[in-house]
Amino acid sequence: MSREFYRQFAGLAGDTENLVVTVLDGPHAGAKAVLQNGKVVFADGMFWREYERRLSGIRETGITQAGGTRLFAQMLTREARLVICGAGNVGLSLIRIAKLTGFYVICIDDREEFARKAREAGADEGIRADFAEALRGIRGDAGTYFVVVTRGHQCDLDCLRAILRLPRAYAGMMGSRRRAVIMRQQLLQEGIPEEDLNELRAPIGLPIGSQTPEEIAVSILAEIIARKNKTAPDTPLSHRLLDELQEPKVPAILATIIARSGSAPREVGTKMLIRADGTLEGTIGGGLSEAEVIRAGREMLCRKDKPDLHPVVIHVTFQDDPSVMDGMLCGGAQDVMMEYILPEHER
Repeated sequence: MSREFYRQFAGLAGDTENLVVTVLDGPHAGAKAVLQNGKVVFADGMFWREYERRLSGIRETGITQAGGTRLFAQMLTREARLVICGAGNVGLSLIRIAKLTGFYVICIDDREEFARKAREAGADEGIRADFAEALRGIRGDAGTYFVVVTRGHQCDLDCLRAILRLPRAYAGMMGSRRRAVIMRQQLLQEGIPEEDLNELRAPIGLPIGSQTPEEIAVSILAEIIARKNKTAPDTPLSHRLLDELQEPKVPAILATIIARSGSAPREVGTKMLIRADGTLEGTIGGGLSEAEVIRAGREMLCRKDKPDLHPVVIHVTFQDDPSVMDGMLCGGAQDVMMEYILPEHER
């Protein structure tokens, strides 16, 4: 189920509501059900026959119950996509900072040298193409953020004509207030709806007195993050982790925070992959508590009968973490669900 679901999930629009429910304990531990936009599209095991109606009432991430059995429900979202039009100094700085903060970054420029620089700066996709042409190939959705920082007025217009016709979470353009007014008037005359133009952030970014390309990039990304965290608070699934869940190369344990208390640093739903080759993907908070989760995951992977084992839930606390002792954290705890992710030949 897992691999097929994640393949479907990868192809869905970012605004599709995906709920995954897992049985945590009892004889049906590990059984899963998947809802898309409130409708059950998959349910494995006998457990769900009796409680399928209960699923439609679950609307948020967290632990719930059905018939006295604990369930963990998670609203899954993909990581936010940042589409940058223009790979000049500001665009390149924005790529670097956006990758540090967890965005999937697409950068478009109509010059091969600049598209190459975008890839070197860390863009997941550096596209060399006409701006309008490239944007026609991008599917906008509620998790896509567009930034226009091209080299000139005409390029900006070409980008905005395409972007303002796409579904999106955000659209912004760099430039002076006077230039922004002129652009709005021209686009309005061309038939772009006024409500779309009212959503355009121009000038772009928070007013922090930015001077350098790096400072401008910080102001832009701060505005985007504020918008993202207000409208999409769920913990996203990164494209790297999504790729691996579709086609695992080595045995691994998927660790998911299912409950937290106190000042535990990461939100419920945060995931980390613990691979049998010793490498990791993601983090659930760091420190001794994460080290305990990693140790438990590696111990699970050493068991010869792992294909027959159900997911387990472990409890970790921050009370003995040096960060707590030094006053950096106030203490807290997490419950973490540990699930096997196995390549096809080991299932």
